[in-house]
Amino acid sequence: MRDGTVSNFQNGIDLSTSTGSIIEGLHLGGGSGGNVGIHAIGIVKGNDVEGWNGSCGISARGLVTGNYLGANIQGGICISDGGSAVIGNTVVSTKIAVRVVCPSLVTENAILGQIITSGEGCNITNNANVAVVGP
Repeated sequence: MRDGTVSNFQNGIDLSTSTGSIIEGLHLGGGSGGNVGIHAIGIVKGNDVEGWNGSCGISARGLVTGNYLGANIQGGICISDGGSAVIGNTVVSTKIAVRVVCPSLVTENAILGQIITSGEGCNITNNANVAVVGP
């Protein structure tokens, strides 16, 4: 799924049952009441998720890169399974910037908020303005 705008929604894009998805260049804003803005297994790249009032702006397994998440009330990026990579994202205005299941890679992100890890073996490096909570 590439390029498009979704606004004022209860649930955003849900491809969580489809492996190998590519979600790229979407703009999501003004959602409320549902769980996630983008839910996918595969590549989530270059998306803009703002004003989301659910549990996660992006919930994914795989590669999450180059996304902007702003003014998301509960959470920014949620990684539900180990072996994922969160690289080069900007996450601001959230309670929890990144929630990740280890082992996963979280690097080169600009984050205003916490990274919360679950499990052992996460590689968390070169992130700006970070508070890490976990083992």
